Amino acid sequence: MDPVRKLLLDLIAGRGSDLASVSRAIGKNHAYLQQFVKRGVPRHLPEDAREALGGHFGVDPNIFRSSGKSRRSTWSYDARRLDAGKLRRAMLVAESVVGPRSVEDRGSVVLEIASAVYDVLAEKEAEGKPITDDDEALRLIASVLRRIRMPPPPV
Repeated sequence: MDPVRKLLLDLIAGRGSDLASVSRAIGKNHAYLQQFVKRGVPRHLPEDAREALGGHFGVDPNIFRSSGKSRRSTWSYDARRLDAGKLRRAMLVAESVVGPRSVEDRGSVVLEIASAVYDVLAEKEAEGKPITDDDEALRLIASVLRRIRMPPPPV
């Protein structure tokens, strides 16, 4: 399963919801997201669906953008315990790290980085040392890049 479909299922499970309810909440017929996830139709979510999902879950709609490449999902959280605030922060860090890249590369790279950032934010919070300021965020970015073995962005 591609990272976008896995993320969508995890977000839905984290809310204790289901595909039909979320489909209706974003203004689509009850089977829309079930067909997207299970049958692969549509192959990629159109902009209006991404925007609606982003608004529904309170996250950047670009996380629902498919890269067109098949990559293994790196999301490693327990969906029932997903924290939307941490996810938003992780996405902001990921977007700033990725910077300008082609549309084909952005989606999967952002998801990979956001996953690692989310895990670090959760670990630090569990240790009683939540990351709250810019200096810590910079160290977090360096740590995440080392975790996923990605070269730092050009300055």
